[in-house]
Amino acid sequence: MLSANLIRLYRAILLQAIFIPFFASAQHGGKSGSDRILLTPILKKANEYLKQPTLIDSLANYAFRKAKAQNNTDNAGRAAGLLFVAKLSLDANQALPWYDTSMSYLRISKNQLWMGYNNFNMGIQLGKKYKFEKGISYLLQAVKNFEQVKDTAMVGYAYVVISNTLHDFGNYESGKKYAQVAINVLQSTSKATAELKWRAMNVLAINYDDNEEYRKALYVHFKNVKNVKGKPFLLGINYNNIGNTYQKMGYFIRANKYLLLALQQLRKAPSPYAFAGTLGNLANVNLELGNIKKARFYADSALYYAKKSGSPEKLIDTYENLYKLDVKTHDFKQAFSYLKQRAELKDSLFSASKAEILYDLQLQFETEKKEKENQQLKFQSNLRAVARDRAESDKRFIIYAAIITLIALCLIFGLVYRNTIVKNRFAEEQKLNKALLNGEQNERIRIARDLHDSIGQLMSVVKMNVSNLMHDYPKDNHIDNTLILIDKTITEVRHISHNLIPEELNFGLFAALEDMFEKINSGVGIKVLFDVADATHEHQFKKSTQLSIYRIVQEIVGNIVKHAKATQINIEAISKNSHLIIAIKDNGVGFDTDQIKNSNGIGWKNITARVNLLDGILNIRSERLSGTQIEIIIPDDNV
Repeated sequence: MLSANLIRLYRAILLQAIFIPFFASAQHGGKSGSDRILLTPILKKANEYLKQPTLIDSLANYAFRKAKAQNNTDNAGRAAGLLFVAKLSLDANQALPWYDTSMSYLRISKNQLWMGYNNFNMGIQLGKKYKFEKGISYLLQAVKNFEQVKDTAMVGYAYVVISNTLHDFGNYESGKKYAQVAINVLQSTSKATAELKWRAMNVLAINYDDNEEYRKALYVHFKNVKNVKGKPFLLGINYNNIGNTYQKMGYFIRANKYLLLALQQLRKAPSPYAFAGTLGNLANVNLELGNIKKARFYADSALYYAKKSGSPEKLIDTYENLYKLDVKTHDFKQAFSYLKQRAELKDSLFSASKAEILYDLQLQFETEKKEKENQQLKFQSNLRAVARDRAESDKRFIIYAAIITLIALCLIFGLVYRNTIVKNRFAEEQKLNKALLNGEQNERIRIARDLHDSIGQLMSVVKMNVSNLMHDYPKDNHIDNTLILIDKTITEVRHISHNLIPEELNFGLFAALEDMFEKINSGVGIKVLFDVADATHEHQFKKSTQLSIYRIVQEIVGNIVKHAKATQINIEAISKNSHLIIAIKDNGVGFDTDQIKNSNGIGWKNITARVNLLDGILNIRSERLSGTQIEIIIPDDNV
């Protein structure tokens, strides 16, 4: 049994935890008085991080050990559930095993309420990782858990989170449907707070808003104000949403009015994240109204609060606002600086997202491994029970033979199961690599096009305007110097754009390759012979596919130039059976192809990944002192 002092500590700390939003109003029967006190502070507010996660982690660990020692499965399940929530703040890498542990105990004690909390928290966590479909499945399971214990308020709250997850997924029609279900459920119970009703109506409104049903969104937002009277933070969010909708409709004066009301309310309950959003909206609105000084003030303030909030998304939005403002005021140098910062931040978020996805795959592997170990332990326990039951039997030989047969079958099953898991994991990794590389290619193409079409054109206009000044001030050296600086800037923009996507690709893949090889022939002492069959020109690849093929050939030829000590490279491109075949052969020193698998460099890994992205085939034949032959087979885009 937990001591009274420890219980009081739980009451003081657990109220500040995350996700589990309500007090448990009823407990499962058969628990002592101290157990009921422990169950009372069931994590009240949604989406708030633990303010003292280290302490709650320590206390929950203590409670878990105590419950295990007493064989109290219900308390053990709840303590493990608290550890799952705490780990989400302390170390998310360790959170998932505690979810599994908690659920295994709670299933034994049949505690549907806490099973619902666990599934609810897991659904929110998966939604934050953009695993929307999987997250929704956990949330729907939480709904079933809460319905079994008749916790109608939590049922409604789960539907609110489902609607919000569908909104983030871009499925606004389903988002509206579940928001309306949440509103109906919450109206049917007296336990639903005004704040929870506000959340349900707010998520309905934002689904309307992003589905471009602006008048419906405004109707719900205005109706929702009554639910947050006396709560300045939520009222501020409500006014900000109204202002944002008016902004999308083009009613900038009305938008400015409600955004100022939002700012007034948020000052009573300061939140850097909320400030950054509202100030960013005010900057946009005042830019549209032509109030440049106000727009600048709000944009600078939004940047301050975005940095203070630590939110990369808010920083990206703020850099976008500052970029547009500087373009409007013709400060192109500063505009380019903000555009660059925005791109770098998006790239870093992309890398972090990739690392998160890879970690999720590792968690999945560890979970499957643990389940297999549990099954093996259970099987061994059954074998021991059979052996004890038949220990005095005269059929000992038959029993031993049966045991050996079962073990052999389990080993075979284990091998088959393991091979299936490996194949599935490899397939998932391939899909992941394709998605990541495809996203990188499209982002490079988009940024290159923006640099060329937007910044390049703007600089050309600036150059033309400055050149016109020479007629009025022919002897002004400052104009000459400015033109030189503009020419350098245009050259640098073209250089950056070319690095992202070669300009020659605008004239086709083979023209770009020929240009690459001409540059090599004129510079590095290696002769490149390029032969393109006439039929090959019939290949019409997408821009992203052309860029991938270009990068593959560029990487291979670069490796040959650096390492092969070759004097000649023969490259042939032919079309065959709706496939493009690129054959590359050099007369260099060759290498051991087995070293590719053990290479620590990223060159061959990039080549292999890009070929796989295109569903292509890469064949390499090489021997020491005999040169290297490489064949790349790429299917047409429509194959």
